[in-house]
Parts: sequence; C-alpha cells; structure tokens
Amino acid sequence: MISMTILYGLIGLVAFLGLYYFGEGLKDALGKVGTTIFKTLAVIVLVVFIVVAGSYGKKIKDKTAGLKIDRNGITDETSSISVGMVKWKQVKKIEFLKSLTSTSILIHVKKPETFLKEAKNKAVARLLNQNVAIYKTPIVINASVLTSDVKSLTEVLRGSADRYGSNIELK
Repeated sequence: MISMTILYGLIGLVAFLGLYYFGEGLKDALGKVGTTIFKTLAVIVLVVFIVVAGSYGKKIKDKTAGLKIDRNGITDETSSISVGMVKWKQVKKIEFLKSLTSTSILIHVKKPETFLKEAKNKAVARLLNQNVAIYKTPIVINASVLTSDVKSLTEVLRGSADRYGSNIELK
C-alpha cells in the first residue's frame, strides 16, 4: 500500500514536471497563452495524483482498514469506495479475477441496487455503477492492498462461505 502511494505520487510529479517543462520549451512557438495552458494542465495533473496518492495514504493510517470475515458476513474497508458490511445472505457468488498486476475479489450480491442506493455520495455511486458495468457487481476488492496472500484468503473465504453462507458459489 505504501508502494502504491509512492508510485502515484511519483507519476504525478513526473507528469507535472514533464508538462511544465514541455510548455516552457514551446514558449516561443506557443506564446504566453500556450505556456499558461501547459502549466495549468501540469497543476491539474499534479493535484489529481496527489488526491489519488492521499486516498492510499489515508488507508495506511486507518487501523480499521482491511477485510473482516466473520459469521455475520464480509466487512470491506479496503478503499474509499468500500461498501462496508455484506451479509452472507446477500452474497450470491465470490470470484477471484486475476490480471497481470493484481488480483481482485468480486463479491456478487443478490440485489446490487441496494449497495448503489447506500453509497456514501454521488462520486462513490458512480464508481460503484462503473464496477457493475465492468464486473457485474458493485463490490470489487483489490487483493493487493491486503496483507494476506490470495491463497490463504481463498481458503478463509471458502471455509466461511461453507460455514455461514448458503449456496454461495466460489470461483
């Protein structure tokens, strides 16, 4: 998680410096208005990456951040768009989706619209809707932000789903 914060901060800094000095290099060709546009873009890019890095940093300091699995369900507090408690009776399927860089845990629920209505704000609701459009579920957890490895997490979820859930498919 710390590495993600540093990575996003560095990407923002490099993008800022690149845009800023690119605009400065074209000062003669673009004039004052052109360089002002590049400098403004550089500041906007830097601010966006600072916000993204800050959201990762916020979760590092948050001692309650993580994934809690118990007899009540799965409590997701892994990111700023986490939905909180997902009760076992709401879970339809748990799926692990591997990409080149990370593994995501998709928690398919019986009534996704419930979680969309309970979103913290409109921005979170939009991101949850985007998850539904891409993954067919609002609840997508990036497993790389968790301290446990995917194999042990799979075993815990499988055991808990068998013990507490009813007819939960685990892929």
